[in-house]
Amino acid sequence: MSGAKELFTNFRTRALALLAIMIFVASAFFAGFTIYDSRQGALDRAQFAAENLLRAVQNGIDNVVQAYALSLDAVVDGLGDPVVQGLSEEIQQLILFDRSASAKNLGSILVLNADGEIVQDSKSRPPRRANLASRDYFRAHIDHDGALFISAPFVSVLDDQWTIALSRRVTGRDGKFAGVVVGSIKLELFKALFEELSAGPGGSIALFRTDGVSIMRTPYHAAEIGQSFSNVGVFKAFKRARAGTYDQVAVRDGVHRRYVYSQVGTLPLLISIGLSFDDILYDWNRKTLVVGSIAIALLGSMLILAFGFIRQLHRREVAEKEANISVRRFSHLAEKSTDAIVVRNLLGVRTYASERFFQMIGRSRAAVGDTALAAFLQPQSRDLVAQALQRLSTGEDCISETLECRGPDGSIIWLEAVSTRVLDQNNKLTEIITNLRNVTEQKLLEQELIAHQRQLEAENLTDALTSIPNRRAFDKALLNEGARAERGCFPLSIIMIDIDFFKSYNDHFGHVEGDETLREVGARLLSCMGRPADFVARYGGEEFAVILPDTDLAGAQHVAEGLRIAVQTLLLPHPGNPTGFVTISLGVTCKVPGSKDRGLVQAADEALYRAKSAGRNRVEVQATLLSTDPS
Repeated sequence: MSGAKELFTNFRTRALALLAIMIFVASAFFAGFTIYDSRQGALDRAQFAAENLLRAVQNGIDNVVQAYALSLDAVVDGLGDPVVQGLSEEIQQLILFDRSASAKNLGSILVLNADGEIVQDSKSRPPRRANLASRDYFRAHIDHDGALFISAPFVSVLDDQWTIALSRRVTGRDGKFAGVVVGSIKLELFKALFEELSAGPGGSIALFRTDGVSIMRTPYHAAEIGQSFSNVGVFKAFKRARAGTYDQVAVRDGVHRRYVYSQVGTLPLLISIGLSFDDILYDWNRKTLVVGSIAIALLGSMLILAFGFIRQLHRREVAEKEANISVRRFSHLAEKSTDAIVVRNLLGVRTYASERFFQMIGRSRAAVGDTALAAFLQPQSRDLVAQALQRLSTGEDCISETLECRGPDGSIIWLEAVSTRVLDQNNKLTEIITNLRNVTEQKLLEQELIAHQRQLEAENLTDALTSIPNRRAFDKALLNEGARAERGCFPLSIIMIDIDFFKSYNDHFGHVEGDETLREVGARLLSCMGRPADFVARYGGEEFAVILPDTDLAGAQHVAEGLRIAVQTLLLPHPGNPTGFVTISLGVTCKVPGSKDRGLVQAADEALYRAKSAGRNRVEVQATLLSTDPS
């Protein structure tokens, strides 16, 4: 019997040894086959990874810069808005910098006057005192338009850190230079991004301006910031193509790398990522060792994970017990809390309420009695309380919600409620504790601010003279209707309208009478809109524009002719017009799915030009757009 057992043992050992040898031979064969073909695969994967990393870095930088640029645009728009300028300094500060970026490593947005002095500061009121007229981001806008400018790196006088600036020109109502809106981005942001998206131990990531000025590079060398590298390999390649790949031994550190590079969107920035050939082929060189060690690595990983899982369970049990003790202790302090404390059992019945609770809802303890809190809540808040109880009962640890409570006088009391579970030693739910805080003042202020913001938005979309939508509203409507037309695959038509000989009308009657005529023409066009979706706006000067959703070219031409007749029948005298009355010329076009909005406006404008060239007081049609060219 013992001999059979020994035989079995030996057989099992041999079988396991044979199995191990078979696994080793199979792994060795697989490793040899894999390694044979893996070098080129490693290079291809590295190329793919480098391109993905390039896109990730490119998107990260482009998103940060574009988001910050939108903040600058919002400030420039606000500075040019007379309604905003007429508000108090506090409200101006809120409106101008309402959308200002506030992430880490994004500095203040500053408004500089024409002399370079800081007049407004998103992070300080009153603004910090400094003159930045010597900076390139200020001088670049003095004789140029308002295009976004990205400065060379500099050490900020405000916080003594390496920074680049994004700036927009502020143009006064007289068309002259009125200053600059500038926001700063600390180079630490790019450094952190590059370190997070590593190119490997021997790799490099570099950000330049397209004129060759270095902004950031990893491995990091502070002495290189702001230096010109316009003669290095990436810029020689950049002159041939805006994006590409090349291999080169770096002059600075002698590392042989494969570089991929690309311009960052339309920004004057260039990203270059280099992967070291030593890093690329490292796995290939170590493949045999890795394949031979994979079984041991898996077993070791399983042991580590098992140990970690047990340890984590132990820590969780200790933490939950301590949490239960803390909850019990906290209940004894409820009466001293400035918040209201309410305890409920699993059926939702109130078992305890602090005195602050009754003060908060404006009723005495005797008046409330056993009445549930839900009896004093608005219907939607009652549903929230019921749902919260259900969610806590099924495992959620904490739920936060805002409730509407009716006061004794019928007024609304806003309560912020945070409900948590209380577990016993067996981790079973025993009760629910809710902290209540009165946030009525904050809610009322929030509603007031929202109403004020909506009023400002409405004013920004209305033409002050004619009281019909303005150019901004037209652009917004065209964008929305264009997207709807694309989704629904239906036509979208527009009509561009110009009052004939309007300059001579103003010269003869004066601008006051001209403004009145613009109001009458605008009102007549608005009255001719036959459907709720039809849209008319003052496009600028004596020009108007009409959007006709789900309308083909023939239908739009019919509407345009009706508008022409409607304005002519106003019989507004115009000695400078051969007809003797005010008339309009109209250009019509239709958009099919796949065409672009800017091309649509341009086509209608061309049709309008033909109408004016052909004698005015007429409708001209531009053929349906088929091109997807945005220009």
